[in-house]
Amino acid sequence: MGSSEGFRGSSKSWNISTIVDEQERSIGGRSLLRIGSKKSAVFLHRHDLYRLCRIGIQLPPERPIHDSIIAEQMAKRKPEIKMRTFGIYSKWDGDSKELPRFTRSTTRVRAKIGVEFGFVVDVKNCKNRQLHYCIDHPGILDADGKKRPPFDGMVYVKTNDWKFYLGDTIWEPVDDKLGDWRLTLEMDDQLVAEKTFQLHLDDQES
Repeated sequence: MGSSEGFRGSSKSWNISTIVDEQERSIGGRSLLRIGSKKSAVFLHRHDLYRLCRIGIQLPPERPIHDSIIAEQMAKRKPEIKMRTFGIYSKWDGDSKELPRFTRSTTRVRAKIGVEFGFVVDVKNCKNRQLHYCIDHPGILDADGKKRPPFDGMVYVKTNDWKFYLGDTIWEPVDDKLGDWRLTLEMDDQLVAEKTFQLHLDDQES
């Protein structure tokens, strides 16, 4: 018998229907719910399942739980990184906790002094993991006239429901800012977000 009851324990939210199939078994007068695959199933009393939901994916030592359940729960909390918006934004204050305001979606940007461009991603179930960012510019020169390396670095994801902005702006001189800007994010050496912006001097922006 399936159930769609919701449970919230500390910062975690679980739904019984996501981890219990549609079968019950009565043993010793107690109705037990089957969790896991048919080959490696574990039967738990409903109250034990409540406790499982409340503390995450662990039970007290006297009530051990099968590794398959732990694997299933970890899989259900798979990291998710999705692009929320990309294009042109309001001027960003790097010292503010607020992200810049999204104004228009485009990858073709007129290179005006102060224009802010980039993207925002939604990052879920990744708390304390490393997110590597890279802004590969078209050829910005340093004081000696040599091309600067890409702007890159690393941040730690702060919460399990987090938003991150990656972008840049245009300053004088404009000439070495024209061309393709490739912005990327990686986690565990895997590309998780990418967008290339074309900076130009034409009147037409997109």
